[in-house]
Amino acid sequence: WQRFGHNAIWVRDARLGLDHTCNFGFFDFEQEQFFLRFLLGRMLYFAAAQQADDEFAQYVAENRGIRAQRLALNRAQASALARELLRAVQPENRDYLYDYYSDNCSTRVRDALDAALGEALKAATDFTPAELNRRDHTRRLTQSGFWLYLGLETVLGWPVDRPISRWDEMFLPMRMRHHFAAAT
Repeated sequence: WQRFGHNAIWVRDARLGLDHTCNFGFFDFEQEQFFLRFLLGRMLYFAAAQQADDEFAQYVAENRGIRAQRLALNRAQASALARELLRAVQPENRDYLYDYYSDNCSTRVRDALDAALGEALKAATDFTPAELNRRDHTRRLTQSGFWLYLGLETVLGWPVDRPISRWDEMFLPMRMRHHFAAAT
């Protein structure tokens, strides 16, 4: 998360007394076979909702930056998003097999928003090529840490060299923010 960033959805609705974040970036060091899962890239992650003040205090304590991006959702879209987030954090739905590029904290946020928007986000970005592929982004974000850079260059296979779409590129929170800022 330090190199690639992190994403969550902040839901505020004074009428309902909501001020929570839905975060898809949790894992448990106590999970069965943690180190083997980590080495194999098969980590079990989970979604959780918590009070926004608690989440933001943790960021401040870790000296991490926070950027909030307001989304112009209509009432029906906001309700659909709230329902999807509530479904995602339920015990029977919260766990998922993390993948750095295709199923992470950012893609989970992207997918929840896309569902609330009637899949309009995917339709607008899935066939538009991204400027960089996954390896290019990985290089760009890790090159200042030589050993991390070298390790990733060594273990990443050819699939990260394929061209990707803007939809795929939203595995990175900063690219998601950029694509949402440009969306209408």
